[in-house]
Amino acid sequence: MPRQQPGANRPNLSLHVPEPPYRPGDAVDYSWLDIPEPDAIPRPDEAADPAAIRELPALIFAN
Repeated sequence: MPRQQPGANRPNLSLHVPEPPYRPGDAVDYSWLDIPEPDAIPRPDEAADPAAIRELPALIFAN
């Protein structure tokens, strides 16, 4: 009975490297960003209780 190479029954490895959407030297394009208007999200007081401002991160990242 012939001996198999170690790992012969494993699938071949593969690596997919996606093409980047932009390359160094390309023009900068921020049109895909949805930037809210200033003061669209209320700014809390520095001394605010953390429980009172718990929902603010959801408002920031919901857009």
